[in-house]
Amino acid sequence: MQRRKHFPGLWNILIIATIFTIVLLLLLYLNTVRDYEKYNESLVENNSYSIVSSIEAAVKNSSIAVMEAAQSMDFLVFSNSTKPTRVTKYATSLSTQLQRKLSSNEEVIGFILYNAPCNRFYNYYFYQNYHNVHADISYGTIASATEHITRTDVFTHNGKPYIIHTLQQRYGTIGIIIDPERNDNFRSFRKTNIGKADLYFCNADGIVSQDNLLITSLSFHDLPLTLRYERSNAGFFFGQTSTHIIFFVLICFMIVIVAAIWALIQQKLIAPLALLSESFDIVSQGDSSYRIAKNSTVKQIDSFYRGFDQMLDNIQAAENESTKYQMDAVQAKLQYLQLQIRPHFYLNCLKNINSLAAMHENQKIQDMVIFLSDYFRYSFQDTRSFVSLQEELEAVQSCA
Repeated sequence: MQRRKHFPGLWNILIIATIFTIVLLLLLYLNTVRDYEKYNESLVENNSYSIVSSIEAAVKNSSIAVMEAAQSMDFLVFSNSTKPTRVTKYATSLSTQLQRKLSSNEEVIGFILYNAPCNRFYNYYFYQNYHNVHADISYGTIASATEHITRTDVFTHNGKPYIIHTLQQRYGTIGIIIDPERNDNFRSFRKTNIGKADLYFCNADGIVSQDNLLITSLSFHDLPLTLRYERSNAGFFFGQTSTHIIFFVLICFMIVIVAAIWALIQQKLIAPLALLSESFDIVSQGDSSYRIAKNSTVKQIDSFYRGFDQMLDNIQAAENESTKYQMDAVQAKLQYLQLQIRPHFYLNCLKNINSLAAMHENQKIQDMVIFLSDYFRYSFQDTRSFVSLQEELEAVQSCA
């Protein structure tokens, strides 16, 4: 007998709805992460423009301060003097003037004064930790007494780029040293991205390392300097906020919990109910001997199983009892018919014996009495439900 497999429609609908919900949550999560990445890239780009603009403004302000200092009498004497004592005197006066003009500029870390005839460098630093930063600002070309030669260059010290803006007039040179990493916007943005990305300046385009992902690269106008923002490819969660990570962990946890719940429901509820439904189909096809004969850990389903088997036992018992009643009724009817036949048979036998006696057929009378006694003996054994065919044939022959 072929058994049908049951797949509850409601169960399939619930599974499809659950899978759809989980997929929707994952798509929403990925969309949120993508939007967050785009927002970060836009934020990085805007901040990069802001940093570059503010540093270029600092260079421009330094250029204005240098130009104002170059127009003073102190620098005029300093750039035309050849005596060391005189050069030192006016270098001190000039440094005081420059300190006053440049102290408000956060990116400026110091300045250098150079007198070519004496080959004297005078270094002044606003911060102690920059006292070793030095750039050779001497030039082979000597400007005229009224001509100003200005230029802005980038030099590297201990692997770190610095900007130096110089002005030369005759034998004297002023050089303003600018550290772009002291920019407020740069330091603030770098502080908020500690451990997440690398924001730095370099004096060449360079090659991005394979472990890093270049987000943006912005060059300065008229300067061999580039601001780079790189993010390390350190895994799926790198660069994501704690909210994103928690949300992703919750989705994974929900998937595991839902899968466990569905598996438990399938094992404890759906499969037993499917077995019960299949059992009804088997019985409805006529197999009343079928029994579930299984136990379930769910009390209610186990009661269904026991009730189902008990119901089949009751049905089979009722069928057996009904069959017995039918057989008894047939037996009673047979006996009733026998009781109706026997009196006529006995009377006919007596009439035949009487006729034989009248004809003095003694031998036939004896034979008939013997046959009749055998028949009576057989008939009086009708308490048995079944007799053999041979016994029935012998009885018939006795009556022949």
